[in-house]
Amino acid sequence: MYQNRIGYVEDFVKKLHNREYIIDSKANEIKYGDKTLSQALSDALGNWEFSTSTRLVPDSIFSTQPFAIITATFAHGVVIEKNDVRKQLSETERRLEECEHEKQSLQKDINSLTTKLTRMNEINTALENDLKKYEAKTGDVTELHIQV
Repeated sequence: MYQNRIGYVEDFVKKLHNREYIIDSKANEIKYGDKTLSQALSDALGNWEFSTSTRLVPDSIFSTQPFAIITATFAHGVVIEKNDVRKQLSETERRLEECEHEKQSLQKDINSLTTKLTRMNEINTALENDLKKYEAKTGDVTELHIQV
């Protein structure tokens, strides 16, 4: 980890501004003192940027709070690196493609089963009609042997 807290905070702020880091919305659900982690981070970075804009050289006293909160954001896993987002997007696209192939396969199965069900219903209807005709002729269906 950084020995120089000022450098650590400056590096984090730079990467955040360059969108190399993204703060996950889960930070809104994590308590940090009497605030959420995202509120604490926002406040600390706002104070940091104000203190650095009013001084020629950043003072290490002002880096303590942002350093602690930045460390907490990493510890809670809410800092996402841009490359991680690209990996997640690539993985999501791959899984989506797999799901689309699976959907096509399942749709073929559904179509096949629907065709078979329709055919079975037609056969059932034909058998019921044959049975009615047989009953009408003989009146007795107890000895009927249907061959399919």
